[in-house]
Amino acid sequence: QVSGARRPGCARSHDPRAGRPRACTQRTSARAMAEGGGSLTCAICFEDFDEATPLPCSCKIDYCVKCWDKALASSFRNTHQPRCPTCRAPIRVDFDAERRRLVFSLEQGPVLDISDLSELQSRAAQGSLEAAQEFEQLSQGLSESLEEIVERLAQQAIPAQTRLLEHFGASHPELGELALAEEGGSGVLAGLSIAELKRHVATLGGTTEGCLERADVLSRLREVAGGSWAAVASYWASAGGSDSAPVCVCGDSLSRVSGRERASLWFEHVGFERGTPRFEQELRAAQLSDTSGVICDMCDVQVPWSSSVWTCQGGDSTILHALSYDICDRCFRQHTFGVGTDSAEGASPATDADRQGDRYHAIL
Repeated sequence: QVSGARRPGCARSHDPRAGRPRACTQRTSARAMAEGGGSLTCAICFEDFDEATPLPCSCKIDYCVKCWDKALASSFRNTHQPRCPTCRAPIRVDFDAERRRLVFSLEQGPVLDISDLSELQSRAAQGSLEAAQEFEQLSQGLSESLEEIVERLAQQAIPAQTRLLEHFGASHPELGELALAEEGGSGVLAGLSIAELKRHVATLGGTTEGCLERADVLSRLREVAGGSWAAVASYWASAGGSDSAPVCVCGDSLSRVSGRERASLWFEHVGFERGTPRFEQELRAAQLSDTSGVICDMCDVQVPWSSSVWTCQGGDSTILHALSYDICDRCFRQHTFGVGTDSAEGASPATDADRQGDRYHAIL
C-alpha cells in the first residue's frame, strides 16, 4: 500500500533475527521500587512484566507491549484511529526501522469521529441533503485518514523488512544458488528422486502428465512454481526446504500462499464464509480480474491471482500492520536472492480505483 519512491534498505549492525519489535520503553524506577523488584502487571492480560510501556497520554495504567500494541490495532480497525484503551486519546504511531521499534506520541493533527457516520446516515435517509453531503465528506475523510496511517507505517517498515529478507537469503545460500541457476538439476534439487519432484509439482497444483524424464519433471516444477528457478527457490523456502521461515518486520513468520488462497483468506477476514454462494461469487470475480485482492506492502503493486504472495502469520494483531501485511513473490525474490524483477508476471502499480475493493475500503 505504499505509494511514491521507495527508500532502499541499508545494512546496519542491528541483528535482524530479533523477535517482535518492541515499543520504545524505559524502566520506571520509582514504580519498580514500589513494587519491590520491578514486577508490573498488565491491565489487559494480567501477566507480570518488568519493562513498562511509556504511554504518550496522561494515563498511569500499566500495559505490556504486546497488549498495548493489540489494543491500538483494534481501535484503529474500529475507529480508523489508534486510541489509548483507557482514556481514548488519539495516538500517532510511527516505526523506527533502525531499531525495529514502534514509537508512540499524541496525535496532533485533526481527528475524525467515525461515530458521527450513523447519525448522518440516519438523517440522510430522512431526506436531509446536507446530512447526505456531510456523510460523503466524512466517509471520504475517514478513508483517506486510514490510508495515510497504513501507508506511512508500511513505508517506514520497508528498510527493516528489506534487511530481514537479505539476512534470510544470506543464511540460505543454497536457495540463492538455485534462484540464479540456469538449470535446476543441481544444488538442493539434485538429491531428490523423480517421485519426490512429482510430489512437489502436485503440491503446487500441477500435473506431471507427459513428463517422461527427470528433466521434464524439473521443467514442469519450474513452470508451476512461477516460471523461473527463482520462483522455485521461493517455493522451496516455504516448503520446508530451509530450516527456518522468513520473518516479517513485526517479528512473526511469513508464509507463501497462492493468489487464490490469499484472496480466500481476505474474503473470510471481511466476513464471507468459505464455501457459501457469496464467497464463491467474490472468488470468481477476483479470478476474472486476475487479482488476489491484496497489494504488496513493499512495492505498492497488485498481487495477481496467478502469482504467489508472502503473508504475515500475525495478521492484524499489531498496529504496525493492523489490516494485514503482504509481500509479492517478486519482491521476496529480489530482496532475498538478489534476482531482478524484469520478468515479473502480470504485475502493475496499484491505483486509487484498484483500492476501491481492497482492505482499505472493506472495513468502512
